[in-house]
Amino acid sequence: MSETAAQRQDHFRRSARILMQFAALGLALSAGASLYAGSSQMVFAASLLALPVFAGAFAMRYRAWQAATGRFYEAQAPFGDFMRDELRGLTGGRG
Repeated sequence: MSETAAQRQDHFRRSARILMQFAALGLALSAGASLYAGSSQMVFAASLLALPVFAGAFAMRYRAWQAATGRFYEAQAPFGDFMRDELRGLTGGRG
């Protein structure tokens, strides 16, 4: 079964959203637990543990962008173009 580019893009965007929600929920729960326990080290440790999850979400956004633009298997990764498109999306098209 062959997937279309739109299906791949949807899959990667959904994966990025799930990873982001998982990391944010983990940070929120650890912040609440650390406030309850009175330990700021717990928030720092949770931030370190959530960092790879946020990186995975970022990677999924990059894969979704690749699926949308069809820019796979280039000699040099088009990371600058991806960042420009992401920032353009965040600023509402300005920039």
